[in-house]
Amino acid sequence: MKSIHFLLSAVLLVLATVWARAAAQGLEQALVSVTVEGCLKGLRAKTRAFPNIVSSVWPARISTNAPEHKI
Repeated sequence: MKSIHFLLSAVLLVLATVWARAAAQGLEQALVSVTVEGCLKGLRAKTRAFPNIVSSVWPARISTNAPEHKI
């Protein structure tokens, strides 16, 4: 029963967030921005909780630094 209350409160919180953003941005843009932020937060949480599993799926990190050539 407690998990149902938690799920219901999470859904209501997401709906309130979308409703507040829709008032400022428009409904479509609010839905997209909330969805993208949620996905990014989920990925970030997974990489922090399971760093070894995620690094085995994506083994190489993209580096923006140019390689240094020392003489």
